[in-house]
Amino acid sequence: SVISAIIQPAMTDIERELAVHDYICSHCTYSLIGEGENITDARGFFEHGLLQCAGYVDTFRLLARLAGLDVEIIGGPTTRDAAGAKGHAWNLIQLDGLWYVVDLTWDDRLGGDSSVEHTFFNLPQSAFGATRTWDTDYCPAGSYALNVDEKYYYATTDYLATSPEQGVDIVVRQLRDKNMAYVCFPGTDYAKEVTEALGAYGFSDTTCISL
Repeated sequence: SVISAIIQPAMTDIERELAVHDYICSHCTYSLIGEGENITDARGFFEHGLLQCAGYVDTFRLLARLAGLDVEIIGGPTTRDAAGAKGHAWNLIQLDGLWYVVDLTWDDRLGGDSSVEHTFFNLPQSAFGATRTWDTDYCPAGSYALNVDEKYYYATTDYLATSPEQGVDIVVRQLRDKNMAYVCFPGTDYAKEVTEALGAYGFSDTTCISL
């Protein structure tokens, strides 16, 4: 089975979540056209590797729960929705007593190919205030993460910057390999300083955006 292939008993909850997230994103494609309505639930993943957002969240909830994780579904309109669209769906995952957002659809669509992004891996709801809305009546009970913390994928030593200079070094290293970079600033926002400094390295058209 998928779970036995990607999950090991010694894995932490974050490692289990990451394994499920990456497996789904690397084995399916976002599509507006599928066979019947299957792309709106987990059948689209297992039958032909095509999913819409409803299919991503259903597949993630299914596999994550089989991996022993507490995952729910939430939805609402976003700034990316086309006119007349029904809105978007994403997942909430509970880790160490707090609920976090994980959005496989946007992580998979960002890559545009077989690559997997982690921009929307374990962020607080507040990080999405400018891009989406949701009905709190449908949110699961419990406490919610209020800030980007160590549960976020990019809040690791490889991406963590405690000064503008360190942030520039991290971003430049990534931009030399691809056209997208990630850096996490704990407590202080250095996005403006990093953006201004990137011009000296030949990345004058790059903008650093804070969540």
